[in-house]
Amino acid sequence: LFDPGLLAEGDRFGSSVAQLDEPALGQVPVVVGAPGDDADANTADSGAAWLFAVQPDFSVSGATRVTNGTQGFGS
Repeated sequence: LFDPGLLAEGDRFGSSVAQLDEPALGQVPVVVGAPGDDADANTADSGAAWLFAVQPDFSVSGATRVTNGTQGFGS
């Protein structure tokens, strides 16, 4: 699941937060922006979006980090 250790000072995690769609199967899809996230050692501050599946009790059942290097996204 989500490992807060993946975040670094300056990532600006939480600078934007949005619900993506209507809840499905009891889960609420939420995206959280981190515009200062480093995708890898060669792409400083290129940013990332974190996708979370939030349960009715506010626990997180899944998390995915999407960057410009994520297959199917970016360049």
